[in-house]
Amino acid sequence: MTRTRKVRFLGASLAATLIAAVVGIGLVTLPKPQPAAAAPTAPSFTADSPPNGTAGTAYTYTFVASGDTPITFTPSGTLPPGLTFNSATPTTVTLSGNPNTPGSYNFAVTASNGVLPDAPSGPLTVVIAGVKPTFTAGTPPNGTAGTPYTYTFVATGNPTPTLSETGPLPPGLIFTPATGVLAGTPNTPGTYPFTVTATNSAGATPANASVTISGVGPALPEPGQCGRSTRVAPPRPWRDPCSQKQVKSLKIKAFCEKWKIVEFSLFGRILILPSR
Repeated sequence: MTRTRKVRFLGASLAATLIAAVVGIGLVTLPKPQPAAAAPTAPSFTADSPPNGTAGTAYTYTFVASGDTPITFTPSGTLPPGLTFNSATPTTVTLSGNPNTPGSYNFAVTASNGVLPDAPSGPLTVVIAGVKPTFTAGTPPNGTAGTPYTYTFVATGNPTPTLSETGPLPPGLIFTPATGVLAGTPNTPGTYPFTVTATNSAGATPANASVTISGVGPALPEPGQCGRSTRVAPPRPWRDPCSQKQVKSLKIKAFCEKWKIVEFSLFGRILILPSR
């Protein structure tokens, strides 16, 4: 019984010695303990606060998310017209373009990568401001009584501005707000200050204008008209020297002395224009 125990002990000892020898000379490499695999990471936004913008001005904002890549960005809601999502990378997406319609726009962006939960940005609001009107044509020229006149006021802005007019226009001229055209045939000399205003949701811009309508002397008489009389507007604002009332018309009579002299008769007074 004692002998058998010695053999078993020697066998175990020999096996241990052989294993140690094999490991020692590099014939066997024992595996090292491996670290546990990292848990999947769901997406999370690190930049999702887009600023407001202005109509007609280039806009850009980049949404950024962290987590396992690639990350997919999905918009919902209403984007400002003129803006789109583009230039995506595994962790970003860019909202860019030229917004063209003022207003307030509500939307959201969701980031997903296959690991739940997805990351919603939450409700987002981007306000696109309008552009206050600016006149590109707002200084009308002067005119002459009896001569057709036309001028177009032009204003830009976003939204497109509407036009309105206040103040006394030269008699005979009419302003059309839809087109901005001031036109007609002025008939009363004088200086007329008035204002045309361009208005949209971003504000109002006035154009203070002044048009002077000058008078004209009568035309030289045509053959066969010598001695005839007619009435015309005075060449300039005149007042009767006695009553100091504004003279709106003059009775003129054409005399044919080499076609150079024309006499104006005003309440019995004779006014002679210089020869021409």
